[in-house]
Amino acid sequence: MLDQVANGEAIKWTALIRAFVKAGFNPPEIERILAPFSTKGLTHVSITNHTEFDALRRRYPVKDLRSKATAALSGHSHDAKNRGSLLNISIPDSEHPVCATASSEGDWIFPFGEDEFNRDAVIVENLENFLYCGKTRRFVAGLHPLNTADSPILIWGGGNAAEKEEHIPFFQRFKQIHVLPDLDYEGLAIAARLAHKLDNFGQFLVPTDIEFYLSISSRHMTPKESERLQKLSTEEPRLSTVIGKLVNAELTLEQEVYLLEPRDYDHA
Repeated sequence: MLDQVANGEAIKWTALIRAFVKAGFNPPEIERILAPFSTKGLTHVSITNHTEFDALRRRYPVKDLRSKATAALSGHSHDAKNRGSLLNISIPDSEHPVCATASSEGDWIFPFGEDEFNRDAVIVENLENFLYCGKTRRFVAGLHPLNTADSPILIWGGGNAAEKEEHIPFFQRFKQIHVLPDLDYEGLAIAARLAHKLDNFGQFLVPTDIEFYLSISSRHMTPKESERLQKLSTEEPRLSTVIGKLVNAELTLEQEVYLLEPRDYDHA
């Protein structure tokens, strides 16, 4: 609106006053700088103090979201998109994770051979499960009917970050993509959206002994989350069984519970 004032355009004067009051100004302070006048039902504003008006514009700069760099000029770099992306990947028999990076043009660079794309891959939602890749692979290997001869590649999804548009073509290079989600609304909703975006989607990976994990969980479900999960169950029938068990128990699970040792839950 300050730009509109500077350009001589009509504005919603009451909206501008409300915005300034919300920002901590008193109306008399604004009226020292700006003077409204109406023509044909529209409000134009004349600038009566150009020095203070220029100070206002510097205080409320326009967001330039073309890049992180231009957005940083007004302190809004978090509102702009990165001009690339990266994925942390754990390859079987490799001691350390590696990083695949995408440029702003969507071209991917990765420090492994093309033959790795012949494997299945599992998107792991949370960092801890990705870091303990040996335990996570053993957990995945125990799930049925997922029973692949080759150990899968693990990809850290990082919650909603897994759904980035530029990640989908990279995911689709693998033989199949499976998702290991948190068993709550957010985790299952992310998994459901990925399943619809991926042509090579395989399975939602959930524990075969989910009743055991629910028996030691104290992560209670809110009525609102129960309602949202039941709606999700209708939208994605492949999740209806696991959602039914969660809703009946009124509990949810974070996937880090799969890393527990018996001594960790003996007291539960």
